Amino acid sequence: MTTSGLNIRRMLHDEDESDPNIQLLQKPKIKKQNKDQIHIFDGRNTPQNISVYGFLLGMVCSGGIMFAILGNSDMPHFGIFLAALTLFHFLEYIATALFNSDKLSLDSYLINHSLHYHAAHTAALVEFLIEYYFFPSWKKFGWINYIGLLLLIMGQGCRTVAMFSARHNFSHHIVDYKESDHVLVKHGIYSIMRHPSYFGFYWWALGVQVLLMNPICFFLFLYWLQRFFSERIEYEEHTLHRFFGQEWLDYKAKTGEIIEYIIHLSCMIDKENNNQFHGWRYPEHNYVDLKSMALCCKHLYIVVAPFLWRHKEFILPREDDEKSENAMIQMATDILSKKALFQQEHYLGEYVRSLSRDLTNGPHYDLNNSKLMAQLVINLRALKIDFHPKARTEQYGLRYFIEYCPNLNELYLNNCRDTFDDFKSIYEFNPPLTSLTLIECTIKQVTLERIATQLVSLKNLLIQQVLIEPFTASKSNTHLIDTNQFIHPFHYQNINSTAIPTLLYQSLVKRNLSNLALTDSISSSLLQLIVQYSPNLEKLAIVLHELDPFHVNQSIQSISQLSSLTTLSLAFRRYYPLSKEYERLPCHVPTYTWSLFAKKLPLLKLLYISTTRLLVNKDFISTLLNTSKTLSNIIIHNIALVTATAQPIIEHQDEDEIRNTYLKESQSISYNILDWNTRDNLYTFDQAKQMGYHCFDESDQVCFIKGFM
Repeated sequence: MTTSGLNIRRMLHDEDESDPNIQLLQKPKIKKQNKDQIHIFDGRNTPQNISVYGFLLGMVCSGGIMFAILGNSDMPHFGIFLAALTLFHFLEYIATALFNSDKLSLDSYLINHSLHYHAAHTAALVEFLIEYYFFPSWKKFGWINYIGLLLLIMGQGCRTVAMFSARHNFSHHIVDYKESDHVLVKHGIYSIMRHPSYFGFYWWALGVQVLLMNPICFFLFLYWLQRFFSERIEYEEHTLHRFFGQEWLDYKAKTGEIIEYIIHLSCMIDKENNNQFHGWRYPEHNYVDLKSMALCCKHLYIVVAPFLWRHKEFILPREDDEKSENAMIQMATDILSKKALFQQEHYLGEYVRSLSRDLTNGPHYDLNNSKLMAQLVINLRALKIDFHPKARTEQYGLRYFIEYCPNLNELYLNNCRDTFDDFKSIYEFNPPLTSLTLIECTIKQVTLERIATQLVSLKNLLIQQVLIEPFTASKSNTHLIDTNQFIHPFHYQNINSTAIPTLLYQSLVKRNLSNLALTDSISSSLLQLIVQYSPNLEKLAIVLHELDPFHVNQSIQSISQLSSLTTLSLAFRRYYPLSKEYERLPCHVPTYTWSLFAKKLPLLKLLYISTTRLLVNKDFISTLLNTSKTLSNIIIHNIALVTATAQPIIEHQDEDEIRNTYLKESQSISYNILDWNTRDNLYTFDQAKQMGYHCFDESDQVCFIKGFM
């Protein structure tokens, strides 16, 4: 049976009055004895509520317009704000009424959107009134207000056009299930950008703050909008991909998303965070952005002065991009070989200072293309290459960049193997490297020894899961091998790789470093050598495998001497480089060792300590925070409180005294948070897991966590 004017999309066999979807379609049931009562402003989806809401919005909107135009006040922008706010809510409702009448409800006004939404507008209004009362000259209407009004109109226009373009496909809520009438909207404004409604509201909200001249709320809105939309867009695009599959991917590749670029710019601030240890200091983008940026370089940088490339990252297309006359983007070498607009004797590639290459799509690529690219970026300062993890049947092409880029300062390599002596070029051409990052690489021992001797200018060193490549003699019959038949030929695999020997590490660290990160576990003697040669270390990430209390005590005291340290990551574990497995270890030192540590390192901003047991007294945390005023990010695993009377702090004790004190204190430890004087930031494993921290396991009994969110 069909009822006129009623559109029910699906019926469930277990529908009852508890289903909110059915409640919206049913007429409100009013008991006979309550017919004389007035039901209004009760939040129910009733005609009287809808009409009153619309009437009040119209009154406030007209009042705001009259106040702005006819009022004698010196703050007409306040009236414009009221009119714009009410118009926004009215347009949200009318768009839903026109195209989604079956979803229409009182909530379609978005007036009761959320407490955060109400708090945001309340904060904006309060800031405006307070600043107007105390600093009326700040709120005089001027050209800044016109900028805000322009942003407001542009934002509202984009959002309204988006709703009218999407029609019945537009919804205020992200749906998790695809309906039969759902289609991917690709026309109108959606042919220009993927999320025009978000883009519109983003600039509408910021435009309101500029219109009201609210500096505090402007930056608060900027932060929260970026955070909200970055999460929402990621989830919505995941849903669209699930709904439409390849159709969505094709549409996404053809359209840009302006708000994503805004979010990317905001996210780059995290890259500048000096608390973190980054082997590569430049912004990174995914492949979709990569093509857009290369297209931007092609059309924009040829027009403007090419020196704009200085100290900017130039991200190139992948090697498997095929050149086509009708393509929106050309090969990277084509872009780099363009003549500079104002300096015809130079190529655009000569102005590139940093280069990031993603070669993870396969274990082969065109070496001739790499050679040409290296010859075009002769003034390169920073190079990052991510290779495919499978072994290659030919060299990696690193030699070309080392040879043709004599001013190379920073080198970041991932999955680069030294089977064909690629690293040999580093000591042959001896570039002035100040930063070297090797991740999942292999390198011949002789080559690493030469590099350690020659790289005297090195300041930043990061070695993560690097092994020694065994020497292999060349085979006389290699010319008979058809390498095209194999992607990972068995005769190039070698299971005889070994860990980097301690003597070689000693040679590497005998220089004045600023940043050092090693994943191989080291001894106390090597750590003391690091501190001796690099007393001004700013960032240090190491793994210590010492168990003897005397040697562990020496290690902690050595670290305490690094007065310039801002970032410290210290793990007590034995790491096995070949299997990449590790065994977590306890920290065998008495409480006074850590009490002394807490009084040092005044510049510390980030501290991470991983261990199966760390003995401290009740004053350790407070002393640490009082000493390091800027320490905002802390994670300490398995922190054990010693309940016995604290031992006096003595910097120099013999081996027996340190061991005996530690053993004595180990008899009176507690993992009960209630035993602490101050329980702030102390969590059990279950509590840390509930808060979203995933770096803990069930062996972590009590952890100290501050920041890191």
